[in-house]
Amino acid sequence: MITLLPFYREITDYDKEPIWVHNLKGFNYPLMLSQLYDTYARISIDKHILPMKDVKFLVNTDDKTKFNTKFERVDILEDDDGNEYKKVIKRTFRNDVSDLSLIESKVVAETNAVNKVKGKLILCGVDHIIRRDVHLLFEIEPDFDIAVSVRKQKKVNNAIVLVNDRKPNLVKKFFKKRKNLYYEIKAKKDTGLKNWEWYGDQLVYDELFKEFRGPDKKYVLGKHKYNIDKINELTILIYPYGSEYVGTPDAFHYYRHAIIYDFKGQERKRHIQKGFHNLFGNTEIQPYFI
Repeated sequence: MITLLPFYREITDYDKEPIWVHNLKGFNYPLMLSQLYDTYARISIDKHILPMKDVKFLVNTDDKTKFNTKFERVDILEDDDGNEYKKVIKRTFRNDVSDLSLIESKVVAETNAVNKVKGKLILCGVDHIIRRDVHLLFEIEPDFDIAVSVRKQKKVNNAIVLVNDRKPNLVKKFFKKRKNLYYEIKAKKDTGLKNWEWYGDQLVYDELFKEFRGPDKKYVLGKHKYNIDKINELTILIYPYGSEYVGTPDAFHYYRHAIIYDFKGQERKRHIQKGFHNLFGNTEIQPYFI
């Protein structure tokens, strides 16, 4: 089983948020979430060519954000004997993070998801479009435990983080370590890291993966061993942002056969609807989460 876990929550108190969050007020995130789910559903429907019927979609969110009741409901059905039974339709993974800032809540919610959701996980945002079968994300370069992308081999971009199911207990330890390090850095008056308030969730990966850089300070692509404790180790896959795994509309990071397209950043988000129609034609986007 693969679970796609896009993180999204409504912002109710902008006073807690850095300026970057304020700049995103004009973007329709529920629409982006609908586009992501729509492309997931379209790819899943074609079971013969792209068999994604064992891929689950859960929005990683807080306990207050509301969605279309179509996706969070309890249906009363009848069996062949006329007996009523309840069928729970669940499309969310809820977290008690409403009082936290956006990036802090994302770190906590992702840690919770790793601890509770079984199987392979795709941790991501909502500003994406799925183009191909997501099983391929775990097949291009097999035998890893956690996979993250890097931009131009200079810094981690955590748009798409892959969590394999080979060593779940060790992976849980890693994400606990990531959360603890996030809070250690956050507690400092001067973190020493540029734009920490907005990029903290991915800057922590850079801190944890320093050893995977070469003499030129660039990340070495491929698989690396990461010691989670004195005895056990994880295999970390460092893959390029702008590849078969994930591409963007940018010329440099564009990849025609990318499995997922990422529209991270204000400028790219303005093109996500155009990208959807370019890939799937001038079809109506279903308002799943609006």
